[in-house]
Amino acid sequence: MIFGHQAQVNYFKKLKESNAFSSSYLFFGKEGIGKLTFAIEMARNLTLPQEIFILSKNKFLSQKNSDLSWLSFENSIGIEAIKTLINFLNLTSPQRKIGIIDDAHFLTFEAQNALLKVLEEPPKNTHLILITHLPSQLLETVLSRLIKIQFFPLSLKEMEEFLKTSFKEISPEEIKEIANFSFGAPKKALEILKDKEKYFSFKEKISEFLKADLKKRIKFLDALSTQEIPLFLEELFLILEKELLQKKDQVTLNLIKILFKNYWLINFKKINPNLILESFILSI
Repeated sequence: MIFGHQAQVNYFKKLKESNAFSSSYLFFGKEGIGKLTFAIEMARNLTLPQEIFILSKNKFLSQKNSDLSWLSFENSIGIEAIKTLINFLNLTSPQRKIGIIDDAHFLTFEAQNALLKVLEEPPKNTHLILITHLPSQLLETVLSRLIKIQFFPLSLKEMEEFLKTSFKEISPEEIKEIANFSFGAPKKALEILKDKEKYFSFKEKISEFLKADLKKRIKFLDALSTQEIPLFLEELFLILEKELLQKKDQVTLNLIKILFKNYWLINFKKINPNLILESFILSI
């Protein structure tokens, strides 16, 4: 079920009515706001489930949609995975065939180049959807061949509706609290629900970190586990994002840019996170 994204729903509804679908799309926007769910629901409306093939790390959605063809990956999407997808698209079928690549920023250079032929000469009656929150990681030759559709975070009302519909046992007070801290991202709400106590405790520690002196900040970073670093970066980004919406100042904007660059260095260049984070706190 799709929550929010009404403009995108209306757009693709019109395309379906006029049978004017393009062969390739890029769905981009903030992480965890429902781009993959939207792509799956849209694909279901166009073809039979067995004519949909998905490349994704998202095990929760793969279990939830077990009637679809899935291929999982861990750290990158290599050329072999793309060959499997291309073979699927090339199979003759009277139905539309739809390939979905989630977290497309994990495509290797070779894998992106392998995609180019399909993007330039798509097999008849096929559609390809790439999904990412980091479109800058894709080659320009790939980006130039995709119809770009931007997605935005859900409103507070839409988040509350998502939680109320998906989790009947949650109290109205909890729904409001979790919706407020999810910043328009259903994925974030699900993460909070896994361990609310731990999440809110960690969030409080980050708030204290921002108020602390340099010595305490370094001590806090040294104590972070490998698993906590991504959560720390994400929470810090959300705090700064909220602050930017309130203040609209250049200083906060610059901090967000630096944080985003550091996130990229840690996750994609695999540079020592402690070195990167200690350098970052000197900017705060």
